[in-house]
Amino acid sequence: IINNLTIRSNKFCAFFSLEMSEDPIVARMLCAEARVDHQKLRQGFLVHDDWDRINAAYEGMSAGRAFIDEKPGISFLEMRAKVHRMTLQGFKPDLIAVDYLQMMTGRR
Repeated sequence: IINNLTIRSNKFCAFFSLEMSEDPIVARMLCAEARVDHQKLRQGFLVHDDWDRINAAYEGMSAGRAFIDEKPGISFLEMRAKVHRMTLQGFKPDLIAVDYLQMMTGRR
């Protein structure tokens, strides 16, 4: 969803991940966009055609607009403050996605 919005629709997305760090998230997004098996990338078994698709996907994704926050245990209030700060700086998210909503804390 984030790839489609940021690459094809030129929308700005904020993605809060409470369980994964930014590198694996970007790798998964890249493989999804390139239509390459993520396990092949992780294990280093990519063929020349896979690399071509990954490079093309990287070009498209680099033009996309996404914010990824990987802070574990973020509270709703912290997330709201970050989104508010982005909005004040001119980056109002068209989509806010949260990975692992159950790990979010209520108040701090």
